[in-house]
Amino acid sequence: CVLAIKKKVQEVLKSKSQETPNNNNPIARIRMMQQHPTPRFVSCCCRCYCWIILLASCVGAEYLNQAQREWMFSIPGGGSIAGVGFRKGNAIVVSKNGKSLYATSDDGNLHIINLAADPPTIITFEPDVVAGTTIDGRLGVTLHEEEEGDTYAIYAILDVPNTSTDGGGGDAILGSRVIAVNSDASLRWERSLSGYITGNLVINNSGKFVYLAHNVINEEYDETDAASSPYRGKVKVLLENNDRTITVTASLSDTTRRAPLGPVSMRSMLVNGA
Repeated sequence: CVLAIKKKVQEVLKSKSQETPNNNNPIARIRMMQQHPTPRFVSCCCRCYCWIILLASCVGAEYLNQAQREWMFSIPGGGSIAGVGFRKGNAIVVSKNGKSLYATSDDGNLHIINLAADPPTIITFEPDVVAGTTIDGRLGVTLHEEEEGDTYAIYAILDVPNTSTDGGGGDAILGSRVIAVNSDASLRWERSLSGYITGNLVINNSGKFVYLAHNVINEEYDETDAASSPYRGKVKVLLENNDRTITVTASLSDTTRRAPLGPVSMRSMLVNGA
């Protein structure tokens, strides 16, 4: 069927080319195109021919089988209501070389799974608990990877004050911690901040600056004002010094609108050509 259509198209085109008068004359060529437009039959045949070839190639393709599980790994302590689990906001990130997985869980731990091992192995970083608080992990993880150098993960946890039986929360207040963890699950550095961090952290290309948004208590909160919010947002920039100490290089807030902020994002721009 395909060969017959192709042969018919070639015959029609050949017959039309024989009727072309004085092809060297541009005026005659234009008039010929106006008097003998491409027949609908030829156009239709061409389209049919293309579609048949496309369908033929699809029929000859091999359909994928049902997805098969390559491997499965269980996080130690999971599998029960009171155990380790994943919640909305937690994330699993794959390293560039595809050999490692970094995953945050709801207990604030960071799990590093080595896929290069057979079977895969896991190491876990567990942050220390601040007195009077409970760790809450509800955010993802960001990786900084260099071609030749350190690879480390950075994520944030919440330190939620414990509520006593008499309704008092004690002296603890809601706070957050930014934690950097090396690829061997050792602590790289840690920085505490007031309020709660929202969204994943952003690292610049050099790996020295960390950008984040966190919401602190609004001292001017008015319960009777519907437009007032108990929290107001701040944007902070953290600098990792050569000795692994952390310096807050910028702390910005919107003084015109005291409201909480959402996650941050970063866009690189050239300044003075650099």
